[in-house]
Amino acid sequence: VEPKQRGIPPSYEQSSFRLTKNTLVTVVDGTQDRKAGDALYMHQRAKFLLGDFEKGTSFAYAPGAGRRAYLFVINGKVKLEKETLKQSDAAALRRPFAVEIAADARVLVIEVPA
Repeated sequence: VEPKQRGIPPSYEQSSFRLTKNTLVTVVDGTQDRKAGDALYMHQRAKFLLGDFEKGTSFAYAPGAGRRAYLFVINGKVKLEKETLKQSDAAALRRPFAVEIAADARVLVIEVPA
């Protein structure tokens, strides 16, 4: 995750997020898509999405144009194409992807410039 600009003073924000089951929620956002109050802000062109998913569900994600995404499995087990990822596993993705939830799971998706 690269900074948008250098030399700015450090800052911080904190918030609580209510996660809706089987949905990705944007928790940190430094992109132009951000609306005030929706997510924590950072001075990077990146977006962090967090989700709690139940076994048997699925989700799809498409990185924006000129962007890529990383999928991190915080806990649980997911299937990404032909691969099974479990706790602490990660994958780098440059195109839209679909994830099947093999066991209740918490996942983090980070989207950054390609």
